[in-house]
Amino acid sequence: MILNSVWKNEMKEYSLYCDIFSIEKKTLVLKIKNPVVKNEIYIKKDIILRKINKYFNSNFIKDIKFV
Repeated sequence: MILNSVWKNEMKEYSLYCDIFSIEKKTLVLKIKNPVVKNEIYIKKDIILRKINKYFNSNFIKDIKFV
């Protein structure tokens, strides 16, 4: 999956503690292994979305949620 490669490339430190669970209607669903990482991702969500979407030249992902 291309998005998985993008995630690991852009989010090196976070990708160790969370995995892409699914994509639901332009929402990236992450499975988090560490609550601290969950909070950091939530706080930096806008920056993360910009980093991911620059690979697709569009708003491919509009939101992030957690399971």
